[in-house]
Amino acid sequence: MFNPVKFMTGFIATVVFCASIVLTGGTAEAVKISVVDVNKVYAESDAAKDADEHVAEVRKVLQKGLNDLEKRLAQNKAVTAEARERDLVNGHRVLERQMKIEIQAARNVVSAMMVECIKEWRRKNGGVVMAKSQLLDYSSKLDITDTVIKAMNKKKAKFADMPVVKFNESKKTKK
Repeated sequence: MFNPVKFMTGFIATVVFCASIVLTGGTAEAVKISVVDVNKVYAESDAAKDADEHVAEVRKVLQKGLNDLEKRLAQNKAVTAEARERDLVNGHRVLERQMKIEIQAARNVVSAMMVECIKEWRRKNGGVVMAKSQLLDYSSKLDITDTVIKAMNKKKAKFADMPVVKFNESKKTKK
């Protein structure tokens, strides 16, 4: 099936490529390309492992907050069962959302550190660095993933402070 967007994208890329050859007199300099396996960085770098530990600690804090809420709600006999259930569902929803935020924040720390190390490497070595996932095929000689991981392992990742869990319970009492 003909896809006009893909066609135009390919067409524009071809025009830009041809224009660059014409404008440089056909002597365009080869660009040095390097490759980073981002998934390997997320799996093997110390920063990623520290992020996993941080997220595990956050999960414990949030779970304790939910357990405390359940306990307080069970002890508060003045509140209706419906209000108790609503507070528990809302509390769970809030903590679930907070957990997603914390996971993304930890991942952002690792990503920023990876990008910083790649930029440092590129300043010294030049060229372009691409993610392995964006390439169909490449020579393993172009892979700088281990170098990036080593550079990252020399740094210490700084994650956000642990969240503090506080809930406001319903005031709806039994009549």
